[in-house]
Amino acid sequence: MKQYLIVLISVAFSSCYTSKKSTHQGADFGGEIVKITEKKYDAKDKAGEYTVIYSDNLHSRVFYYNDQKSLTKQEFINPEGEVYWVIENTYDEDNVKTGTEISYGGRLESRQINKVIDGKVVEGTRYDGEGNIKEVYSYKYAGEWKSEITTKNPKGELISVRSIHREEGEIVSVVEKDATGQITYNNVLENNEQGDVVKSETERPIKEYHEIVYYTYDYDAQGNWVRKYHFDNQREIMFITVRNLVYKGDEKKVLTKDALIGEWFVFGRHVDRMEFKADQSFIIRNKDKEGIVGRWELDTEEHQILLKPETKEVKIAFDYTMEGQTIRLFAKEINEEMTLEKRVSTKKTPQQVTESAFLKKWAVKGKTGDFIEFKEEQVFVNERPDKAPRIGEWKLDVKNKVIRIKEEGKSNSAELIYYFRENTLLLYSMDGELQLTLDPVDTGLVK
Repeated sequence: MKQYLIVLISVAFSSCYTSKKSTHQGADFGGEIVKITEKKYDAKDKAGEYTVIYSDNLHSRVFYYNDQKSLTKQEFINPEGEVYWVIENTYDEDNVKTGTEISYGGRLESRQINKVIDGKVVEGTRYDGEGNIKEVYSYKYAGEWKSEITTKNPKGELISVRSIHREEGEIVSVVEKDATGQITYNNVLENNEQGDVVKSETERPIKEYHEIVYYTYDYDAQGNWVRKYHFDNQREIMFITVRNLVYKGDEKKVLTKDALIGEWFVFGRHVDRMEFKADQSFIIRNKDKEGIVGRWELDTEEHQILLKPETKEVKIAFDYTMEGQTIRLFAKEINEEMTLEKRVSTKKTPQQVTESAFLKKWAVKGKTGDFIEFKEEQVFVNERPDKAPRIGEWKLDVKNKVIRIKEEGKSNSAELIYYFRENTLLLYSMDGELQLTLDPVDTGLVK
């Protein structure tokens, strides 16, 4: 049921969230995108390195676009790789959306039919799979953008009113009120120069729900994001969403030997991978086998990759198609299909830090009354409640991002990796485990 509600919300309100860089409805992305595969991964922060946590899970979403950059179809893929939810949009000759159908497992679950006047959708009626009216939406506009969505039940009774506020074409807030006028949803957004959301603050007063999420992005040469980093209100990494963007004409690209050489992972798998070496040997690894080795060939005319395992006399032919940054393979002889991707599993956040950034008094998070002060002359003082303070020396290794701390009376130094997140100083063990979180006692900013 939760997934169905998410699908319905994406249909009813997706068009109101069209910003300058939206990629899901009449989008203004760079280049001619025909398909996007989007997968969300758990992530961890290891001393300022954001790492994707891969698993055997094919759960993903696939978006298809027409020549006018409007979304024509969404596919929701389950962990086993099967399409379960499908959303299909239809458009008139002016590329205005006329309807939407939602199917589950091939069965129609919901249909929305839109009323278009003067090139704008002014009303939408949603039916269930049996043809019964479930909700009616009416739309108001501020210029070319939707500014208000009113939802009523089949009897014409008000359910909710959602207001969308924009600045320079980009959404800055969305507020929804119920039939009594009480606010049930409030979302405030901040966008970067590319028009992508960098901060989202959401409140649901009735449910006493409040959430702040921050985002950063990596972009491709066309200016479209390919990785999206999700942070909680403490700026701790939660998820990384990875997108493979397929541009018009990608299917005509010829795979070269140089491009094929390297390690390719099977999409949606944790460890399954193929490594194509420069001497035209290959090795296939997965969680069940130590490795299959052999020789590989590339036939660019037939668009095939030929593999000959050492243990077999025949070659296995994989037909290939280039899809964005991935290679789609299909072997007729063994009825095997897979997508290969090269992974960028970590992202380092470069920081230029000098000793002056440490020269202040810090409160140890989670320990009331516990403070550490890094002083000039490379002296530190650690104040502790009801205990004698620790005193010692500290030294910074900027090249390796390490701070060395040696307490008086002890022979060994503690080595900790340092990382600044906003004004907070994080100290990690050398294997990347967080040891201390320090907040500045004064109001000075980290330089």
